[in-house]
Amino acid sequence: MAQMTSPRLQSIEVDISHDNEIIAIHTIKKNETLYGIARYYKVPLQRLMSINNILPDQIISLNSEIKVPINNEYINKSGVKKDDNWIPVIYTIKKKETLYTIGKKYFSQEIEDLNERNDINSFIIHENEKLIIGWWASTKSTYNEELINAHTPVSSEKTAIYTKEITALDSNRILKIQQKARQIAESNITDNVVSRPHLEPVHKLEKTPTLSKVYNQNYGDYVIIDSTMIDRSLSDTMMIEDPRTRINKKGICIWMKDDPETTQLLAFHRSAKIGSKMNVRYPLTNRTVEVEIVDNIKSNLYPDDVEIIVTKAVALKLGARDSRIQINMDYYQ
Repeated sequence: MAQMTSPRLQSIEVDISHDNEIIAIHTIKKNETLYGIARYYKVPLQRLMSINNILPDQIISLNSEIKVPINNEYINKSGVKKDDNWIPVIYTIKKKETLYTIGKKYFSQEIEDLNERNDINSFIIHENEKLIIGWWASTKSTYNEELINAHTPVSSEKTAIYTKEITALDSNRILKIQQKARQIAESNITDNVVSRPHLEPVHKLEKTPTLSKVYNQNYGDYVIIDSTMIDRSLSDTMMIEDPRTRINKKGICIWMKDDPETTQLLAFHRSAKIGSKMNVRYPLTNRTVEVEIVDNIKSNLYPDDVEIIVTKAVALKLGARDSRIQINMDYYQ
């Protein structure tokens, strides 16, 4: 008798584990097999077995629930559904979560796509609301089976347990730079530093202890360093001359009074670099707030004269009462 070994779903609901892994809960239906489930979710069979502590030849009861790890790379992040075979991948918003947390930290996508996909035109999201965070291609031909098999570990005498390997050479290198830069920047050294007479790479500076104020590209700001402390392998990320252009301009800022309460000082901007910092000053109160740019305004959802959109927390700190105000923006591009 022929068996239907793969699931047939209308949607996939996912959650985030304590270590930020994307997890779906799948209910075993009649005629489904672990192999078919693994193929459908594009996960190695041994990984599926290990995360659920399933032994070889173990019988799984109907309607049992199993955890399925979801590879973020297999979620199509298109703003809208473009194929009939795509089904929505759905996430339920938790308390105090923001679009930035969900889009950038959990699911690695542009916030504009998240907004477009869910018809959101502001920072407003609510606890227990469901968001479509992407699309899952339900047909076999839409994924590379060789890529999946390549992640399957080699079997051994014992039950093979899949372990998630993280190649961290680059990330460790950047982390080393950032930690060293922060350690020096947070010390009691002031801006009264000894500057060098010529601009040149840090590793070419003299080895005698010399304090210099340099721009760290990975840290994204100036730090004060002792040139003898910088490893040669790290010196290509430092420079004495800031490559950025400083911009100071006026513009229209809007915010939504019914935004959820949050302490996060975030903003959308027309052109500022995502992840950069910006000083926003409201002339009427003469208050200044530093915001983080989490995305650019690219769509036609807002009037052309709107330069920046901020969270409610920013507006409250600025002392704004109207939802549309003129502000001064000071930032690097």
